[in-house]
Amino acid sequence: NPSTGTLTVYAISRDAADNFIANVAATWSLIDKTDGVVDGDLVAATGNKSATFTAHAPGTAKIQAQSGSLTGTTGPITVNAGPPPVPVVTSLSPNRGPNTGGTEIVVTGVNFTGASAVRFGGSAIPTADFQVDSDTQITILSSPSHAVGAVYIQVVTAGGTSATGDGSRYSYELRQIKGTVRGLTDIPSEVFAVGATVTVGLHATDPNYHGAGSPLNLVDTGTVLEDGTYVINVGNLPIGSIVEVNAVLPDIFDPVMQYGVYDRPVVVCSFLNFTQDGYGDRRLPWDDPDMPPLPKIYEYLMPNYITP
Repeated sequence: NPSTGTLTVYAISRDAADNFIANVAATWSLIDKTDGVVDGDLVAATGNKSATFTAHAPGTAKIQAQSGSLTGTTGPITVNAGPPPVPVVTSLSPNRGPNTGGTEIVVTGVNFTGASAVRFGGSAIPTADFQVDSDTQITILSSPSHAVGAVYIQVVTAGGTSATGDGSRYSYELRQIKGTVRGLTDIPSEVFAVGATVTVGLHATDPNYHGAGSPLNLVDTGTVLEDGTYVINVGNLPIGSIVEVNAVLPDIFDPVMQYGVYDRPVVVCSFLNFTQDGYGDRRLPWDDPDMPPLPKIYEYLMPNYITP
């Protein structure tokens, strides 16, 4: 009595003395499928002494056996619906992607028909982010802004929730880009993580410093970092703007701090040619009457950068 399966039936008859006769040859037919069996097959065995009924859906059907000139007899065959099978996830393609999310993943397994939800690490993703392609495949989008690490993908149907295992493990990895910074030295790495602040050193020997003319600003060329090569170029950006790559100048102002003039961190205005100490006072390092003469290397060094 599963929801689908097979059943073999036999025909019997009676002789003149009303005794049962087994293994009677008969003509078999499936005469009624109106009670719910939407699909079923009846195949007679060699010699027509039995027939096998194969059900493809739950419900009730009637089978008739016609033997010689005898009136045909019918009997109901009931196929009871059992619980649907539990879904099983066997593999993911790909099985890793960036923690920014949005990666299309093909989930392979069995018993996916009728899936009502897909879970990432126990949390259901929006229904718009998954599609049941077949009983053995589901296409989904990975959840966005997820912590770096491994999670398990599970499929939920009326039969239950798929178990976790190696085949259902998906790894969120730190999104990284290859970056190139020109005109700077002391670059810590050429691999930058999206959303991270990259600290680079700026020296008087670098092309991007203010020796004469208008102040220079170190500005990221893009608002959103994607795969590719990025260059910190000269440009203007309002003070306080947040960009993915910021330039800080610890080496430049170390001598200034050593003179003891500023007892709070010094920041550089991003669009005007002055510095600002922790009290909000604007100062020009080479014009400050309280400051001893700076070494020649710093005398005309007035780089500008984006404050975080």
